[in-house]
Amino acid sequence: MKPSGSPRIGLALGGGAARGLSHIGALEGLEEAGIPMDVIAGTSMGALVGACYAAFPNARKVHEAFLRFIYSEHFPIDRFDFLRDHLSAEEMEEPLPGPIQQFKKVVQKGFFYGSSVVRRSFVPEEDFRKGIEMLLPDLRIEQLSIPFVAVATDLSSGREVLLSKGPLREAVLASSAIPGVFPPVSYEGRELVDGSWVHNIPVEPVRKLGADIVIAMDISRDIQDTSHWRRGLNIVFRTNAITRSVLQKIQLQGSDVCLRPDIGRMHWGDFREPEECIAIGREEAYRKLPLIRSVINQWASKDIKS
Repeated sequence: MKPSGSPRIGLALGGGAARGLSHIGALEGLEEAGIPMDVIAGTSMGALVGACYAAFPNARKVHEAFLRFIYSEHFPIDRFDFLRDHLSAEEMEEPLPGPIQQFKKVVQKGFFYGSSVVRRSFVPEEDFRKGIEMLLPDLRIEQLSIPFVAVATDLSSGREVLLSKGPLREAVLASSAIPGVFPPVSYEGRELVDGSWVHNIPVEPVRKLGADIVIAMDISRDIQDTSHWRRGLNIVFRTNAITRSVLQKIQLQGSDVCLRPDIGRMHWGDFREPEECIAIGREEAYRKLPLIRSVINQWASKDIKS
């Protein structure tokens, strides 16, 4: 039972695919420190981890469930390996040592773009759904132990869609449907995709759930200073990354504490070392515990005075 007069603490979990495994470690660290999560909002991988924890508020069990899934035959590791090896965070070309390697990269990258042209996604819809079903129970969001909202993007209107009721699996599918990689999700007459394009770190959505204090998890990759502007497509991806970075910084201003695990070097498609990523998230939670406790004490002191 939460003590009377205690603040409602909300967790805003951002998108970042494989880097989102660090969310699990952060939850472990916060749980061990006795910091309760009263409400959770998640985008993309943040929605998947957040929904799993909201259904089963035990970080160790969430940790074990994700490891079972990643090491199972149902996880499309070969497809993520392909994306990791041939698509960078901003889809920026890196200098390669010779013409044979360059040719190989161009052909394989062309395969990805070609498959996206003739099909709705790189990963088939049935594989996408099977993975979500392995991790999440067949519940409605209203039945979860912790209030939860998943953030998605409406392809037609371009608007943010907050999914705080209805089928849990569908909401998480929609929030994590990376365009081109996973298929859009048809939901109540709308075509929904990954929420990262409108709200990568859902600080405002978790406030709407009633959070007094918001702890945000930023697992995005820093914009690198580079001058490899050799092709128009590179420039398109670069400018898109800049726009999203600026928007994200604005959205993060509404948080009280921001956890930034040191995983910027990790590719979003690299699921080869999940334990390392989880451990880095746990370490960041431990590092920020004094600040989190200070914010909680300040809130309590203001509440007493008022």
